[in-house]
Amino acid sequence: ELEAFTIPIGVYVGGDTGQVIKSRFTEDGTVFGGAVRLNAYRFADGNQLRLEWEIVQPLTGDWRVFAFVLEAPYADGDDFAPILQKDTAPRVSLGFLEVGDILRTNHTFDLSDGFAGTYPVYIGWYNADTQERLSVPYPANMMPIADLEFGANID
Repeated sequence: ELEAFTIPIGVYVGGDTGQVIKSRFTEDGTVFGGAVRLNAYRFADGNQLRLEWEIVQPLTGDWRVFAFVLEAPYADGDDFAPILQKDTAPRVSLGFLEVGDILRTNHTFDLSDGFAGTYPVYIGWYNADTQERLSVPYPANMMPIADLEFGANID
């Protein structure tokens, strides 16, 4: 009878992990919860948001990235009703990643026929078990990234 065991061989994430997103690098330096920094984002095809993150402190738990599209810029106390939302879990649990590791999340918004316009987009991290958000110095712990043009191929 064999006993179960684990071989610590690291984590492999296939695909384009060695490529940098060649678009809109942030100069903000915001670190979510003191653990994850947004390095860059790219918006393409009128509905695809890609975010590049860097681990700056170890973080464990079931963390997800949310991306909200709002009708207008958000301020504390405003009614909160996203017109589009796309949550995504990283392909690898954050507990497997080390300081300096880069990860990407992809958010493809489902647009209804004829949906188009320029809207503010907000992003953040939340724990799927507790609904707690990683803190950032923005209202509701969600960072505005840009007003993006939806429904048009702008790549």
